[in-house]
Amino acid sequence: MSAGAISQRVARAEADGFVERRTIEGRQVEVVLTPAGHAVVERGAGHVLRVDDALTSGLTDAELHELASLLARWLRSARDAGTTDARPRD
Repeated sequence: MSAGAISQRVARAEADGFVERRTIEGRQVEVVLTPAGHAVVERGAGHVLRVDDALTSGLTDAELHELASLLARWLRSARDAGTTDARPRD
C-alpha cells in the first residue's frame, strides 16, 4: 500500500471522527483512535469472534488443535514462498 493510499484512508477516518492526527517531533505524525474509533474496532472484533465461534462450534478440542496446527503450517509455507508478508494489501 502506498503512502498516499494510507494518507487518504487516515484522512477519511479523521473526517468520520474515528481517528485524530497528532504531530510529534517535527515531521512525525501519530494517528490515534478516538472513542468512536475504538467503538468501531470493538464491534468489528466482536463480530469476528462470534463468526469464528459459529464456524468452529462443531469441532472437538482435538480438531481445533489440529486446525490451528494446519493453519500455522499453511501460513509458514505462504511466508516461505514469498506470497505474503502477513500485512493487508490494497
